[in-house]
Amino acid sequence: PTPAPPPAPPPAPPEPGETPDAAAAAAPAQAPNAEAAPEGPDADKRYQNKYAAQYRAELDLMPEGMEKNYLLDRVFPQMKYYSDSSRVCKKMYHRLTILCLIFNGLVPFLILLEDVAYVGPFMKYLVAALSSAAGILTAVLALKKHRELWVQYRLCLEQLKRTVNMYFMNAGEFANLTDDPEKRKQALFTVCENIS
Repeated sequence: PTPAPPPAPPPAPPEPGETPDAAAAAAPAQAPNAEAAPEGPDADKRYQNKYAAQYRAELDLMPEGMEKNYLLDRVFPQMKYYSDSSRVCKKMYHRLTILCLIFNGLVPFLILLEDVAYVGPFMKYLVAALSSAAGILTAVLALKKHRELWVQYRLCLEQLKRTVNMYFMNAGEFANLTDDPEKRKQALFTVCENIS
């Protein structure tokens, strides 16, 4: 017959002046179960979106289904897109406008400087280049419509935020739909898609 495995050694007695709880805390931790589901924000990459993370508590209370997937896969990525695009358009609009103002402001100063002191023919070329650059920047601003897109993207983002807040608070167009989940879902889809 094979011998039985030896029993596990008893835990070490606490050191003098050490409480039993501290001794238990100092004991080596058991290896975690390899099959345990990951927890935290890395459990689902969809929660890495800052808007999904903002509503994490509400989303955790929702059952898995079409509404939750719609919010995580469509609405929150759309909010991130509008936020990022709005930021890019705002930066481009400010940069191009400031450059245009600087170039337009330098032209009269350089013309005056040319009249006061002789600086050579180079100044005429510089004035012409700055005037042309200012005109080109003005045309780019008119063509690309950075300001209009910035405002439009920001407006869509704020409307989506409002809709999601109303949805989770059961307010506005969602107030009377708490007893009818199908109509509530359809209202969410309709309102969000009309914004997007």
